[in-house]
Amino acid sequence: MHLDQLENFAARLEYSLPKECKLFLKPYLNGIEPELAILHKSGGLNLIFIEYLQISEAVRALSKVSGGLSINAESRSSNITHNLPIWRIKLAHSELNKLYGFRMRKRVFNDRHPPQITITLFYPNFAFDEDEKAYVKSLLLKLDAGLLDNSNYSETQIDPSKFCPQVSYESFPALDPRTVPDLSNWLKLSEANTHSPLNFQSDQKRIILNEENIKRRRIKGGPGSGKTEALIARAGELSDNKKEVLYLTYNITILNELRIRFSKHTKNNNGRVVWLNYHNWCRRVSYQFHFEDEWAAQFIGTDEDQKPFDGVGSFIIKQLQTRNILDEFKFDAIIIDEAQDMEVTWLEAALLFLRPEGELLIAADTRQDIYDKSQNWTNEKINGLGFSGPWLTLNSSFRTPNYLVPLINNYKAKFLDHISFEDSEELVSDNLENRQLSLDDRLELLEVSQSNLVTSSFDQVHKIIEQDKKAYSGNADRSVEDIVVLVPKKEIGASIAKALVQRNVKLETTFKYQGQRGNFEERDLKLEFSSTSGRVKISTIHSFKGMSGTRIVLVLNQNDNPSFRKLVYVGLSRLKAGSLGQSLFIVSSNTSLNQFFKNALRS
Repeated sequence: MHLDQLENFAARLEYSLPKECKLFLKPYLNGIEPELAILHKSGGLNLIFIEYLQISEAVRALSKVSGGLSINAESRSSNITHNLPIWRIKLAHSELNKLYGFRMRKRVFNDRHPPQITITLFYPNFAFDEDEKAYVKSLLLKLDAGLLDNSNYSETQIDPSKFCPQVSYESFPALDPRTVPDLSNWLKLSEANTHSPLNFQSDQKRIILNEENIKRRRIKGGPGSGKTEALIARAGELSDNKKEVLYLTYNITILNELRIRFSKHTKNNNGRVVWLNYHNWCRRVSYQFHFEDEWAAQFIGTDEDQKPFDGVGSFIIKQLQTRNILDEFKFDAIIIDEAQDMEVTWLEAALLFLRPEGELLIAADTRQDIYDKSQNWTNEKINGLGFSGPWLTLNSSFRTPNYLVPLINNYKAKFLDHISFEDSEELVSDNLENRQLSLDDRLELLEVSQSNLVTSSFDQVHKIIEQDKKAYSGNADRSVEDIVVLVPKKEIGASIAKALVQRNVKLETTFKYQGQRGNFEERDLKLEFSSTSGRVKISTIHSFKGMSGTRIVLVLNQNDNPSFRKLVYVGLSRLKAGSLGQSLFIVSSNTSLNQFFKNALRS
């Protein structure tokens, strides 16, 4: 369907919809790209994929093909094959339900309601025969999808219930009030959410503008040095120039926050950037190239925090060896954040989807490699991806309070510098405020025994909450919203969460715990996790990578593994300077690290 035809149809459809519905024309929707989307403020979301196909030949057949179905038509003059976009329907159903299915209803719900995320496959210029239509519908029904053709469509009248099933629902489950505006921003970013661009230093501007038009660039820098902010701003710059961008990260928890921060850097309210963590990108590729069964057999069900997907890069490369990667699946730029969390083969697999003359931009700090993925990196392997010349270096700390920078530098020098293949400069404080601790701030070590670790951590969190009695009612004020508890293991966090829930403290976690309300999976909790939730936040250090807070309680258990030392480095560097102050409390039963902290805090 040509754009003018689509716009005309969309205008007539919008006119027929009830006032509870809002129609979105050609939403990008994180790269899923339906022609239309309809958001019913009570009933949910319907995506409409439109296939403009006019086949008049009498001899035609519906056939099974790899991953779906095709329509084959023959005449004396031509042979036409059209593949039904079943894979797009599968992908949309899978990703939209994973991203928003758990958010659509309140935390306590059942499954007896009709689906709130639905999909329509529409052929305005083609008619299926009844047997074909019944067969296709039977396949789509499993995906909460339906089929419409020109027998369901009139040029003079449109039945809105056919194009938005939610219109005909007799009753609706209660939607979480945060869902509608949040989902609307995925469909099209609201101008109200955009901000003036941030001020950047010259080194960051060099990354963002890329005035030399370098096609392969790599950035290194310590925590808080502005790597991610520069990458996001570069994504905005590319998007404003109508480039399609794939932004990959390992950590799934940070995806929504990245998109919110992206809105500060773009003039294009429907920016053409796909935000995916690496494993969801692999899953998407498996749908696009019809090897989702092989993917699921090897990788579904593993723990993204503690058991990374070994061999995933080689797996993707092998699956694609005999397949043609169409240009529609490729990108003008690929940006990879926290690249140290990935093996070189992961980067090689992603590069298969970069268009000729496309741009690759990666950022890494191998001292934050908590999954030991960059331990086999060498300059030769990295240069083999097409890089040349030195790394671009960022070492000014824009986030970390000044008084914490020496501790982070000393920790890096003592425990981490010797295990990295590349040099790293010390952080240099560039935060003009909070040159020293104020009366309300703390940088404290609480030495505890292993048996008292959970109790002592709870006591510390509770002590902070006691500063504001309103915390018990869950009001979104500083004493609740700014408290972040970081733990090395989910089990420790779950025990702290249980104790806080018994005191009626509202929580946001990246893991499940006893007494938690709602039918959420751990992945759902990570995607819902928000820095502005108005709740106390408890997260594993792994899941909090890339984020920060102004009041951190860092919980450390006894562990002398080198990987644990890198995890502690990440945890120490999550504190950010805030206009109302900032505090870091280290609750630790780690005897060897405690000695280091005591010496560092005395100096």
